[in-house]
Amino acid sequence: MAIRIISITSESPHKILNGYSLRVNKLLVNAARRNDLEVHCFAPVTRENINEAIHWADSKNIKFHGILLEREMQYDITLRAIFIKECGLLLMSHIDKDSIILMHGLVSIIDFANLECVESSIADMIDEVGPLMKRDVVKHLVNGRVKEFLRAIKSLWIYHNKTSCLLARYKNISVVAHDDAHRLRTLLPDKSIGIIPNGVDLPDRTCRRTSSEKPMVLFHGVYGYEPNEEAALFLIQSVAPLLENRLPQCRIVIAGRNPTESMLEAGSSCPNVEIVGEIDDMSNYLLTASVGAYPIFTRTGLQNKILEAWSHCLPIVTTPEILSVFDAFSHDVLYCARTALTANDFVEQIGDLLGDEDSCLQLSSRAFEFVKSNFEWPSVVDKFLQLHIS
Repeated sequence: MAIRIISITSESPHKILNGYSLRVNKLLVNAARRNDLEVHCFAPVTRENINEAIHWADSKNIKFHGILLEREMQYDITLRAIFIKECGLLLMSHIDKDSIILMHGLVSIIDFANLECVESSIADMIDEVGPLMKRDVVKHLVNGRVKEFLRAIKSLWIYHNKTSCLLARYKNISVVAHDDAHRLRTLLPDKSIGIIPNGVDLPDRTCRRTSSEKPMVLFHGVYGYEPNEEAALFLIQSVAPLLENRLPQCRIVIAGRNPTESMLEAGSSCPNVEIVGEIDDMSNYLLTASVGAYPIFTRTGLQNKILEAWSHCLPIVTTPEILSVFDAFSHDVLYCARTALTANDFVEQIGDLLGDEDSCLQLSSRAFEFVKSNFEWPSVVDKFLQLHIS
C-alpha cells in the first residue's frame, strides 16, 4: 500500500551539490517509486531554480512546493523567524494524521522544531559540524593553545546542547553512521535513533580501462568540505613528490567541485598532479583510474566517495579511520581496501597495487560485492521506510 510522505528540506533536491543533497535526492527518488511523495523545499533559490525543481519532480512522480527564501532573510534573524512561522502555517495545512513527515537536514530540523507536527515527525541528519568542532578541540589541546581550546570546548557544548534540545522534540531520528548514533544516544538516551547509511547506484558498466604505461591515482570530492581539502593537499604536498621518485610515470588526478586556492597553488608546482575541478560524469574517471587514494583523517558520517569507488571496482587505499566506519556495517570491509596513515605508507600501498594486478582484482571484486550487499539505494530506502513505519 502506498504511504503518504511529506518531505521538508532546506536542500533543493534536484541538484546534487554535496553529500547531504545526494542523500535527500536518492531517498526521495526511490521512495516516490511506490509512495505518494510531497516535497516542501525552503532554500535560498531563484525562480529559475524552482522551475527546474518542479520539472525534475514531475519526472520523478513527486509533488514539489518550492518557497523562495529571499537573500535578506538568510541573514536577518527577525525576518527569518517571520518567514519560518508563515511557512509552518502553510505546512500544517498540507499535513494529515496518516502522513509520514520527514525533516531533512539540520537547518530544517532547527527551523521547524516548534511545529506541532514534529512530535510525530522524523528528523534525518548528517552531523558534519560536531566532529569537526571536536577535532578543533583536540587540535588546540595538543598544540597547547589554552584560550582557543576553552573557546572551542564552549562552542562544542553549546552546539550539542542546542542540537539535542531540538532533536528531543522529534518522534524518531535517523543518521547515516554508527558514530553519529553513538553521539546522539549519549545526548538523548531515551530517543529512538536509527542508522540508515547512504547508498550508491551500481553503474551499468564496471569494465575498467586502465593504462599500465601511465597509471592514474584518483581522489575525488567536493572541496567546500574541509577534510576533502586537507586530503587533497596531503596528496599534493606529501604523497606526490614521493610517488614521483618511485613511479615517475604515475599521475595523481584530483577531481571535484570547488578546488580551493590553496589546492590550485600547491598543484601548480607538481608536474605529476592534475586538478580537473568539476566534471559531469565521474564514472569515466572512476573506470579509468588505476588506484583510488583517499587520505581522509577526520571521519564524519559515511564517505560517499568510497562507495562510488567501490561500486566502480576501483581498488583503493584509505585510512583505518574511514574503513572503521564501514566495518560497523560488516566486517567484510576489512578485505575491500588497503590502509595507510603516512605519505610513505600511501606511496608504498599504491606502488604495491600498481605492481600486482591479482591483488587489485581481488580487492575490487570484494568491494563491489560488499557495496551490492549493503548499500544499494533501493534497499537502503526500504530499510529507511521500514524503520520509521514500524
